[in-house]
Amino acid sequence: MRASSRSGALARVAKAQGWFYLVSGAWPWISGESFQAVTGRKADFWLAQTVGLLLAITGVVLLLAARANRITREIMLLGALQAGALMVVDVYCVFQPRTTHSYLLDCVVELGIVIAWCLAARAATPPSTE
Repeated sequence: MRASSRSGALARVAKAQGWFYLVSGAWPWISGESFQAVTGRKADFWLAQTVGLLLAITGVVLLLAARANRITREIMLLGALQAGALMVVDVYCVFQPRTTHSYLLDCVVELGIVIAWCLAARAATPPSTE
């Protein structure tokens, strides 16, 4: 696999996650009612907005890194670890009062993101010349 193909896989994962986080992070700001209709009513909605803003910021960083084709180890860790952390939160939240099973769907999406980062990183590792 050529170096450009290898780095292209990383950029595609960063771009996909970046758009997903930008859109889903903006959602509680754009339409709090529809957000809560899907995820459940929040006692402290400002927390959902705070997390949304942080997700949107991560999305922008991932999109900028993909656009510049500068997917460093730190960018890969940011993407994979943030998705992993959200998986943990999703599993916890699904058992809380006033939440919906939509968190399980997000858990599956976040797992897919972690797997995508692992596969893209593996593909991007240059072959050994031994």
